[in-house]
Amino acid sequence: MRYIISRTSTWWDECPLEWCEKIILSQHKKKTSFKSKEDFLYWQWFWKEEDVSEWGKTQDWFIFAILKREKILWTLEIENLKEFIEKNWYIILSEFDLEAYPEILDKNMLSLEIYDDYRE
Repeated sequence: MRYIISRTSTWWDECPLEWCEKIILSQHKKKTSFKSKEDFLYWQWFWKEEDVSEWGKTQDWFIFAILKREKILWTLEIENLKEFIEKNWYIILSEFDLEAYPEILDKNMLSLEIYDDYRE
């Protein structure tokens, strides 16, 4: 099975494992807990108005933005997950937010975070 891989100790778009495959997406959906786009742009200062192709509201009335910036994800084919865990690391396995990345065609992928450092 193919997984979206991340690692607690890496930042932004760093490769979590040297044998991962890189996927470059042309846009992605950023869901927030903000109630206005002004709050989103103020608190998410690294995004600018020109980075957004579309604004919207979630079912619970929070703001989301479709961002026109490239997003890099890393994937890995893992035949035996139990063996992978036993040989390597602690992991956090979760459903992947496929709605945020409509370009991903495999709708069965899960997110696998290699937990190798402290995080809040």
